[in-house]
Amino acid sequence: MYSQKELCTWFPTTISEKIVGVTSELVGFWPSRRRDVEAWCMRQSASRFCVLDDDVRLFEKNWRHLVLPDSKMGMTPDTVQQVIDEHPHA
Repeated sequence: MYSQKELCTWFPTTISEKIVGVTSELVGFWPSRRRDVEAWCMRQSASRFCVLDDDVRLFEKNWRHLVLPDSKMGMTPDTVQQVIDEHPHA
C-alpha cells in the first residue's frame, strides 16, 4: 500500500495535485472494499474518483472507478497511463 506522498510521485503534477488522500488498510473484509472506498469518498466529499487496487476480488465486476495494477508488478508507468486515459476527470 502506498502513502499519499508516494502515490503522488508516480503521476504528473496535473494528476498528483488532484490526489486528495488514500484509504487505510481494509477495514472490512471481502466484498466490502467498494463500500469502504465509497464511505471514505463521502467523508471527503469526493464525487469524482478512481481507485487503484490490485485485488479484483474485493470489488464488484466491472466497477467503473477501479484500475487494477498487476499485483506482481505494483505501480508502473503503464498503470499511471491507464489512470490518465480512463479517468481524465477523476
